[in-house]
Amino acid sequence: MDKYTSGKILCFITVLLMLFTTIWQTYTVLTFNCVQNYETSTLYSLAKFSAENNTLYPSVSNLYDGEIYSPGYVNYLALLLKIHGGVRFALLCNVALTLVLAFLVYYVASRVFQRRSV
Repeated sequence: MDKYTSGKILCFITVLLMLFTTIWQTYTVLTFNCVQNYETSTLYSLAKFSAENNTLYPSVSNLYDGEIYSPGYVNYLALLLKIHGGVRFALLCNVALTLVLAFLVYYVASRVFQRRSV
């Protein structure tokens, strides 16, 4: 087996694994009905409060909080809650952003190394 053929096989296996992972994550998001853990429920409640009051996190109402949790993610989650209103939509957006990130890493690596068999 030459180098070109083994590269094609490796690329095919990688695409299949990425497709399997994406389908598995999507299935898990759509069928997940368990109780959220403490951190997830805290982030969700902060994002829900921000979305309902049209504020960014942290705001003046969080001035005396003991901890500030992931402000970027809470604001992102608040935006998605304003758009759709459900947690599943936010989780599906996370799956889509993971796919975008994988393709961007491939694109940058193929530009840096000047070949398609990255």
